[in-house]
Amino acid sequence: MKKSLSLILVLFIVFGMAGTVFAANANPFTDVPSDHWAYSAIKKLAKSGVIDGMGDDTFQGNKAMTRYEMAQIVAKAMAREAKADAANRAVIQKLQAEFAAELTNLGVRVSVLEKKMDNFKMTADARVRYVEKENSATNPSWGERWRLALNADVNDKTSFYGRFMVMNHNEFGTTGTNTDKTQVIDAAFTTKNFLFDKTDLTIGRYSLNLGQTTYFAGTSGMTDGVQANINTGKASLMGGYASIKSVGFGSSVATFTSADNIGYVQLNYAFNKNFKMNANYVTSQKCDQMDVLGAGLNAQVSPNLVFVGDYWINSADGIKSSYNGNSDPKAFVARLAYKGANATIPDSWGMAVEYLKADYGSISGDMTGAQVVTVGSTSAYQGVKSLDVQVSYTLAKNITLEGFYQFDMKDPLTGKDLASDKYTRMQINFIF
Repeated sequence: MKKSLSLILVLFIVFGMAGTVFAANANPFTDVPSDHWAYSAIKKLAKSGVIDGMGDDTFQGNKAMTRYEMAQIVAKAMAREAKADAANRAVIQKLQAEFAAELTNLGVRVSVLEKKMDNFKMTADARVRYVEKENSATNPSWGERWRLALNADVNDKTSFYGRFMVMNHNEFGTTGTNTDKTQVIDAAFTTKNFLFDKTDLTIGRYSLNLGQTTYFAGTSGMTDGVQANINTGKASLMGGYASIKSVGFGSSVATFTSADNIGYVQLNYAFNKNFKMNANYVTSQKCDQMDVLGAGLNAQVSPNLVFVGDYWINSADGIKSSYNGNSDPKAFVARLAYKGANATIPDSWGMAVEYLKADYGSISGDMTGAQVVTVGSTSAYQGVKSLDVQVSYTLAKNITLEGFYQFDMKDPLTGKDLASDKYTRMQINFIF
């Protein structure tokens, strides 16, 4: 009995001393099973400064999660392996083999998450607009618009771009029974190096820009078709086949392109960084209302001064014989711009003066992005001769103020002043 009691006391003292020793050398990463060999390995790396703890120096969660948490520590050690000595590298490699499954699963989860975040980007913009047209029954009018844009990569060669728009019916200063407009204005896929090097192919609904000023073509989406772009550096060639739909609300917008598909091609050439030119050709396929040949230029006159201009002529028989006295309607626009508001730089600003002369039948409201006031006896054959002033100012980061004043508006055929010869537009733009 005494021997048994003595043995129990000895064991008690031994284990008590051992417990004191273990407590003094406690695992800095608590919750890691103390009977796992990885304990000493992790402790060794921690004492060498190769790895750090996890915030409060503990692993949280159940046993399964503990292995994943340990895998995270091992991943950190692997990232610093090049700076470790030979002994610690051997320890890291042993831990890597032990937690290979957890590291694989952890790596897959992280890489997929990062890929999806890089692969997917959403942006938006909104504006509030005030419009006033002299002697108009709808004066003044307010309009609001917001757009949500999505960029996503399908794979390493193909990407998707989409935009959704909500716009107040009064955006164009029109009134009536039409409701506000909600629609998808872009939904297009673009593949790089399609069949040939430096050739991109876009199919779906996209924006079409021809010329330098957007007066001839500068759609905000609403172009359904296919377009190819070949870019060789100084020179680029763009061509496509598409139908164009108006984003407007009322009959005041010209519509002769909506009834037909168009084919188009544009050649751009940069002589140097300060001087660029383009030439384009557009033809309608069935209704013979568009057979346009045009050219434009962009010249950097000084670091802060830019001259841009466009000229085009419409030789379609369906246009000139219907309204314009069998002559080919022509259009010319010239703009001199000083500086410009940069949405990312508060207090940046710019202004421009512009001259426009567009014969009846030279401008389609479906295609132009300029939104100047045009006139005509029918919606399909509008034109105008006018001057305008444009100003822009960045109120704060991603908030800009824009003003547009069109005046001295005349009938392009007779040269007489129009009854409503002044048009004012002010708007605040938000980008987020």
